[in-house]
Amino acid sequence: MINAVVEELNLTNVTTKHARVEEMKDKCDFVVTRAVAKVDKLLPWSRKVLSSSQKNLYPNGLIALKGDLREELNLLPKFEYRETVQITKYFNEPYFEEKYLLYVQG
Repeated sequence: MINAVVEELNLTNVTTKHARVEEMKDKCDFVVTRAVAKVDKLLPWSRKVLSSSQKNLYPNGLIALKGDLREELNLLPKFEYRETVQITKYFNEPYFEEKYLLYVQG
């Protein structure tokens, strides 16, 4: 899925890796996930592989495709910077009606 987005947008500064974050040894700017675990588990796993070097508009962090976020957002400490975007803003298909992108700064 991520490779298709990279191709469609003609991005040349993106390298993708399909791997379990716990097994990664490389550092990266963003961890992008879907249907993996709740955000309270994903965030600590992701932070272990995030680069300390910042070179993007958004600070390095976690980007997750999520369903209903009400419960999961309560799992994050209040001080964590986060943004959510409802995917129907971009896609009209019924599948995306209850889907969100969640960004949590690393």
